[in-house]
Amino acid sequence: MDFIMSVKGSSLTEKLLPSKHSFFIRESRSGVRHTNVLLRGAVFRIFSINFFTYGFLVSLLALSFWSFHFASLCAFGLLAYVGYIIYAFPSLFWLHRLSGLLLVFILLWAVSTYIFNVAFAFLNLKLGKDMDIWEMVGLWHYSIPGFFLLAQFCLGILVALGNLVNSSVFFYLSDENGQSANDTSSVEVDEETKVLIVATVAWGLRKCSRPIMLTLIFLIAMKPGFIHAVYMIFFLIYLLSHEISRKIRQSLILLCEAHFALLYILQIDLISNTLRREKSLSGQILLQLGLLKNESSWDFLEIALLACFCAIHNHGFEMLFSFSAIVRHTPSPPFGFSILKAGLNKSVLLSVYASPTLNYSHENPSYERRIAAFLSAIGQKFLSMYRSCGTYIAFLTILLAVYLVRPNCISFGYIFLLIFWITGRQLVEKTKRRLWFPLKAYAITVFIFIYSLSSFPSFKEWLSTIIDLYFYLGYNSKASLLENVWESLAVLIVMQLYSYERRQSRHNRADGPNPLESGTLGLIRRLLIWHSQKILFVALFYASLSPISAFGFLYLFGLVLCSTLPKASRIPSKSFLVYTGFLVMSEYLFQMWGKQAGMFPDKSIPTWPFF
Repeated sequence: MDFIMSVKGSSLTEKLLPSKHSFFIRESRSGVRHTNVLLRGAVFRIFSINFFTYGFLVSLLALSFWSFHFASLCAFGLLAYVGYIIYAFPSLFWLHRLSGLLLVFILLWAVSTYIFNVAFAFLNLKLGKDMDIWEMVGLWHYSIPGFFLLAQFCLGILVALGNLVNSSVFFYLSDENGQSANDTSSVEVDEETKVLIVATVAWGLRKCSRPIMLTLIFLIAMKPGFIHAVYMIFFLIYLLSHEISRKIRQSLILLCEAHFALLYILQIDLISNTLRREKSLSGQILLQLGLLKNESSWDFLEIALLACFCAIHNHGFEMLFSFSAIVRHTPSPPFGFSILKAGLNKSVLLSVYASPTLNYSHENPSYERRIAAFLSAIGQKFLSMYRSCGTYIAFLTILLAVYLVRPNCISFGYIFLLIFWITGRQLVEKTKRRLWFPLKAYAITVFIFIYSLSSFPSFKEWLSTIIDLYFYLGYNSKASLLENVWESLAVLIVMQLYSYERRQSRHNRADGPNPLESGTLGLIRRLLIWHSQKILFVALFYASLSPISAFGFLYLFGLVLCSTLPKASRIPSKSFLVYTGFLVMSEYLFQMWGKQAGMFPDKSIPTWPFF
């Protein structure tokens, strides 16, 4: 890490403004350097570092809130600035320049608004007819023109204060860099607990980031329209890919910002009222895209959160690295960040956040490796537990999903492929990819097909004239999109988790003990294996008597034949497994076609014993 700090040091501590001819830094003829008032006292320095830490985020939130409260085309420029920051995350030097340009834009806008309001007092008759246009542009706010001007100048003051604080902090850091030595003392005992807590929280957030991203994308994709179907494409990419590239995240950020911008422009009063009054071709196109509807603040928040999470994934390490360099050189950490300083000083947080393929030259490798090994052991423990139970979780999830829906052809496909997986796994005595992958591919196909039916009404109406959607596909036209896709989504998620576990087990061979081979669970497992033949015979005897039928007689006949075989023989289990699979598929088809033909209208099928 010292090597990285030495390489990046010049860029992290460079002066954002030249010392010569600068408003913030002046040097008299006697050679004495005079800085601005924010650097002269300890109180001002503490204020500067805290405003530097929190002020940038507050400024972005203030710009976004101001743009929504006074929606106009000029206010859209403020959102464009925020969107560029989220997409590109420019360096601190360019960010300072952009803030200066933003300040100039706000001041020119405020001056133009003031001049327009003064001119309005003299040209009321000529300008009064087009006030909606001027309000859309952003030069007039009918009910509160005075407060509108005051809000503009307050926003400019906030941006100007941020520029001043940034210049002060970076000049202080560059000045202190040559005077203070780097602290290489070891971590104190009370500091180690803080570092461990911070590293564990960072590791947990990193592991939970993919489910959070998937949840946000899925919530947006559940709405009708072509643009939301694009989000569903990204949802499948995030769900089915083991690694997400930087370009995919950049593309998702662009989609979120374009979607956000279109919704914002369509929410401007003059534009939205015009589109609702006139049923034009543009309105129909926007309706098909899923844009012409009343968007709530939660819809905007979902898109903004998704864009922010993607930006943190893309630029999180650079942000953390820059913040680490700043906190290491400040005399006191910002409020609320005292617990982070120990972890940042020892670069443990950077090590946890960074990719495991990166190698760093650490100052205290033993301490950092101990924490990294502890967190890695936790991850391997969870993976080992899922490796022991993942197959059974997939089996039970698919069976429950099929049981909770009305029998249909789609569900029969799940039953058939599940039995093919289970039977092939036992006959081959080894889990192979060609046994379980057809079920995963089938779940993906069904999910995309059912989602297309819900998202594109014209396709649904055309297909309903050919087949019965409820009988063949289990699709309910009156139900919501989530109610129609939840079955295929649940199967797809458990199959992807199983695929991920198989891939991790293949690349990371764990030498540790299996959790199901030790302790109470290990004892129960060994007892079940030891008495497995007895359990099989009891199950066969029960199946032959409930109900008493020709199929049950075959169970009883096979039980008598297999009782003469040696205990170690695998013929009984394999033969009855194939027969039971065939019987389950036959009974499911009988229930499905029997209900369609009305063969048992007076009584319901006892589905729980069948399950």
